[in-house]
Amino acid sequence: MHFAKSKLFNRAAFKQALGDTDTLPIAPFKAAIKRALTVLQDHQLQGASSSDLVNHFTWMIDQLVVMIWEHHRTRLPNKVTAELVAVGGYGRGELHPHSDVDLLILLAKDQYDDAGECVEAFLRFLWDIGLDIGHSVRSVKDCVKEARADVTIMTNLLEARHLAGDASLFETLDQKIRAPRMWSPDKFYQAKKAEQDVRHAQYQDTAYSLEPNLKESPGGLRDLQTILWIYNRRYGVRSFRDMADQQLIDKDEYRILIRARNILWRMRCGLHLITQRHEDRLLFDTQRKLAEEFGYQDSPTHLAVEQLMKRYYRTAKQVIYLNEVLLASYRVTHNKRLSLAVGKNLDKNFVLKNKMIEQRNSNVFEREPSAMIKLFNLMQEHKITVIHPDTIRAIRANLSQINNQFRNDPETKALFLDLFKHDGIGLTNALARMNAYGLLGAYIPSFGAIVGQMQHDLFHVYTVDGHTLKVIENLTRLRKYPDEFPMASQLLADLYRPERLFLGALFHDIAKGRGGDHSVLGESDAYEFCIEHGLSEYDAKLVGWLVLKHLMMSHFSQRRDISDPDVIKEFADIVGDIEHLDNLYLLTLADIRGTSPKVWNAWKGQLLLELYNATRKALRQGVAKPHNVREHVEDDKRAALELISQQLGPRHFSEDSVQQFWSTLPGDYFVRNEPYYIAWHATSLLTGSAIEIPLVTTRYSERLEANMFFVFAPETNKLLTQVTGAFDSMELNIIEARLQLSSNGFALYTFNATVPDLDSGRDPEYARFLEKRLRTLMLDHDDTKFQPRQRSSRALKHFPIQPRVNFLFNSQSYTTMEVVAQDQPGLLHKVARVLRNHNMILLSARIATFGERAEDIFYIRHGDHAPVVDDAILKTLQQQICDALLEGSTTKKSA
Repeated sequence: MHFAKSKLFNRAAFKQALGDTDTLPIAPFKAAIKRALTVLQDHQLQGASSSDLVNHFTWMIDQLVVMIWEHHRTRLPNKVTAELVAVGGYGRGELHPHSDVDLLILLAKDQYDDAGECVEAFLRFLWDIGLDIGHSVRSVKDCVKEARADVTIMTNLLEARHLAGDASLFETLDQKIRAPRMWSPDKFYQAKKAEQDVRHAQYQDTAYSLEPNLKESPGGLRDLQTILWIYNRRYGVRSFRDMADQQLIDKDEYRILIRARNILWRMRCGLHLITQRHEDRLLFDTQRKLAEEFGYQDSPTHLAVEQLMKRYYRTAKQVIYLNEVLLASYRVTHNKRLSLAVGKNLDKNFVLKNKMIEQRNSNVFEREPSAMIKLFNLMQEHKITVIHPDTIRAIRANLSQINNQFRNDPETKALFLDLFKHDGIGLTNALARMNAYGLLGAYIPSFGAIVGQMQHDLFHVYTVDGHTLKVIENLTRLRKYPDEFPMASQLLADLYRPERLFLGALFHDIAKGRGGDHSVLGESDAYEFCIEHGLSEYDAKLVGWLVLKHLMMSHFSQRRDISDPDVIKEFADIVGDIEHLDNLYLLTLADIRGTSPKVWNAWKGQLLLELYNATRKALRQGVAKPHNVREHVEDDKRAALELISQQLGPRHFSEDSVQQFWSTLPGDYFVRNEPYYIAWHATSLLTGSAIEIPLVTTRYSERLEANMFFVFAPETNKLLTQVTGAFDSMELNIIEARLQLSSNGFALYTFNATVPDLDSGRDPEYARFLEKRLRTLMLDHDDTKFQPRQRSSRALKHFPIQPRVNFLFNSQSYTTMEVVAQDQPGLLHKVARVLRNHNMILLSARIATFGERAEDIFYIRHGDHAPVVDDAILKTLQQQICDALLEGSTTKKSA
C-alpha cells in the first residue's frame, strides 16, 4: 500500500494557519506531530510500505525543523554564518516515529558565543514540541578536528545531509571529510569492523536472543548500516541503490538487502508506535502486539508470535550473510597483499589462497553442482575456516541446482556423509556455513523448515536450527577440549562409527513444529535419510533410535529416583546395550548444554553421569540378573568407614559408634546415599554436640558447583517447613533434597543448593555463617509469619503457567508426585506445608527449572511408610498444592 506525503503533512496549509505572527506558537507543531504519528499508525496497520513510512516521516520532520530554523535564525548576528545539517539516522533520511532527531549547526568560524542565543532558542522550541533532539554546534574546522579523532563523529558526518542555509559550509566540510588523509578507507574499514565485532560480542555473537534488539543485535539494522558506511567512505555511496548502480552488489544482493531492510524498518516502526517511544528491543509483550499488527494468527502448530519471530530470525540470518560477504569482498578487493598472493591447488576445482578456499573457475558449481558439498569436505581435510566471498556468492547463485536429482546423486550423498565421518572439529564450521548460505536447508528440506523457528518460552533461547548446530558444536568441543568432560571425551574418542551420533544430533529436533511428537516424526526422517545415504539397516535404526529417545535420559536422570535399582533396571531395559547407552549419553549431554547457557549446571551433569555409570554397571552384569541390594549396602558401608577413619583419625574414630548410628537408619538410606554422604553425615554427628541440635553443616561441592547442607534434628511435623522456610529466607536456591527418618525419632535432611554469591559458597568462613544463620532461622521459624521472597521478573509475566500436579505409581514404597508450575521462590516450602498438613513424608525431591517453568519431582509416602494411593487424598493434595503455588506466581486462577 502506497500513501502520499500530503496525507501526513500539508506544508502550505500549515503555514497559512500559522499566519504572519512574530511569535511561533508551540501548539500547532505539537498537534502536527501527533497527527502524523496517528496517520503513520493507521497506515502501518493497513500494510503501508515501510520505506514510505520512514521516508515520509523524515520529510515531514524536515518541513517542521527547517520552518522553525528559518524563524529562529533571524536572531543570528549578521556576522555569523550558519547552516543546519541532519546527521545520524536523520542524516540518512531514515527517521522512525520516535527516533532521535540528530542535528549539526554548522558555523563558518568559532563564533559559539555569538550564535548561542539563537541556537538555544531553536533547540528549546524543538524540545517543547516533543522531538528528541541530539545536537552539536561546531565550526567546519572543529568538525574536521573532532572527526579525525573519533570514528563515530566521522561516520555521522559521512552520512550528513544539508537542511537549510546556502550549503557552501556543508560542501566545504564534505570535501574535507572525504579527503584521503581523513580516515583512509582502509583505516576506516578496520575501525568499523572492530566496532561491529565489539557490538556483536555484547549480544553474545548471536541473532537468536529471545528479545533481540532490532538495531544493535547481530543481523539488525546496524549491520546493514555498517555495510553502507564502509562503502560510503571509499565510493561515496549513500544507499544500496547507489551500490547497485555502481555494480558493487549484484541484483540478487540488492533485492535481499532492500527486503531485509524493509522488514526490519516495519518492525521498528511498529515498536515505536506501539510503545510510543524510542524502543528498539523486541520485548515479549511487544512481540505479541506486533504479531497481531502484522496479521499473524495462532495455528495448530505455531503461535502467531512464533511466526513473527521466525520471520525476524530468517531476516537477521540474511543480514548476517550479506554483511559477511560484502565486508569480506571489500577486504579482498582492496587489500593488495591478498590480491598478489599465490594459491595452492587443492583439487581440480578449488584453490587455497590467503587461508581462504575459492573456486578456480567462476562456473564450477554450474558445471559440477556436487562441488558445493565437496568444498566443505576440503575445508575439513585442510582445516580451512574461511571461504572467498566470490565463492560464497557462487553457492548462493546456484542453490536452485539443489533438486531431487542433486539429492539422489550417489557422489553427492557420499560427499555429504563424509562430512560426518571426519574426526576433526571442522564439522561445526562446515554445517554452520552451509546453513548460513542456505545450502543445508536446500539439501535437507525438512531442516530448511526449522530454520529461524523459535519456541516462545524462556527455556529455548535458540532457534531450532541454531540449537541443532549448538548440539553438534558441543559434541565437537569434546574433541577440542577434553578436559571439560574427560569421560565423555574419551567415550567419543572410542566410539564406533561416531558419524551415527552426529547424524542423530542433526536430526534430533528436525520434526519440531509439524505437530505431533517430534521425536517419533524425526525418527522416521532420520532412518529414511540414513538408508538413502547408504548406511546399514542396523546403523540407520541406531540413528533413528537416538532421535526417538533423545529426551529419555534427561527425563530419567532429572525426574526419576535413580538411586532406586528398579529405576536403573527399567532404563537399562530400554537402552539394551552399552553401545546405545554411550551414544545416548553423549547426545543428551550435548543437547542439554545446547538448550540455553542457563539450563546446564554441574548438578544436572552429575545426575546424568550417575545414571550412565549405574546403567553401564547393570548392563555389564546383565539386566536379567537381580540387583543384590545387600551387597551394594555392605560395599558402601565399607567405603564410608574408610572415609570416616581418614577424616576423624585413629584417636577419634570409633566403629562401634558409627555402627550404632547406622543401626537406627532404614535400609534405603544406604541405597539412596553414596559413601561420601554417608561418611559426611556420620562424622558431622560424631564431632558435634548434643546441645547443637538441630545440627547444621555445609560443604561446597566442586563436582556439583553447589553447597551441600546436612540437617539433623528431632522429627516433627513442622521440621521440613522450618528448614525450607529458612532456606528461602536466605535466598538459597534448593536444587535437590533427600530426607530420611531414623528409628529413634530423628530426621536426616540433605540439601544441595546454590547461594546468591557463588564465589562466597567456596569460602569456609561463609560456610560457617550459613550454618549458624540457618540454625537460627529454623529455631525462630513461624509459619504464620513466613512471607516468600518476592521476585519481580518482567519476562516471567509473559509466560504464565497454570500449576499442574500429577501422580505416578511406579514403586511399592513411595508415590511419585510431579509438580509443574511457574518458577517462584519458596516452591519447596509451599509443597512441604501442604504435605505436612496431611501427615505425608517427603523422601526426596528433584528441583528442576527450565526457563520460566519449574518441573519438580517429589517422592512421598504416608506416615505409616505406605505409598499414597487413595484417590480422595490425591485429589485434595493436587488442589491444595495448585492453590498454594498460584499465590506466588503471575498466573491467575482460571475461572
